[in-house]
Amino acid sequence: MNFFFRLTIITTLSFFLFACGGSEEKSATSSSTSESSSNADQPESPEEAMKMATEEMQKVFKGDGAEVEPVNFRVLKELLPENIAGISRTSSEGQKIGMMGIKMSNAEGKYQAGDRRATVKITDGGSLSGPITQAAATWSLAEIDRESDSEIEQTFTYRDFKAYKKYNRNTQRAQISLIGYGRFIFDVSIEGIEEGEIETVLEELNLSAFESLLEE
Repeated sequence: MNFFFRLTIITTLSFFLFACGGSEEKSATSSSTSESSSNADQPESPEEAMKMATEEMQKVFKGDGAEVEPVNFRVLKELLPENIAGISRTSSEGQKIGMMGIKMSNAEGKYQAGDRRATVKITDGGSLSGPITQAAATWSLAEIDRESDSEIEQTFTYRDFKAYKKYNRNTQRAQISLIGYGRFIFDVSIEGIEEGEIETVLEELNLSAFESLLEE
């Protein structure tokens, strides 16, 4: 989720600086007649510049589509698996975050059985679906296939969804991620898992249950 906040802040500041700087640049290079016409579109105060920047930022994020309300985080919590790779869930939490008209939600479950631990995170990017969601999961923008004696890292396709795995054979620690329906980001971290169990973990996420949420 920190990525979305950084992206929002950076983009807002970029538009803000552009809006403020544009007026100075035009005033130095334009005639007095063109100045009066162009200044009509320029913000008259920092507050108005920020408002204009926010509106432009939202256009970039949302495109021409309607605003998308993220799934209630309580619903996401209910969809967290009770068990993952044989490890029982011990706690869960969720939240909804909104900033300048852009809304997101997420849920996270903690799992433990003896020395085995796992975390499952589900994020709904809401209005930031599509390309922005892919940017949040940077691995989805690349093709990765790397292997050594102790570690494997790959991007792959699971049920038509782009997915990623990184597995250490020495520590039996796995990181698994997937983008579902161009909108939901699933992140799983597990300690104490066999390499052959990774696909089973994806099955336990019950991805088909999320398809119906897109219609609500």
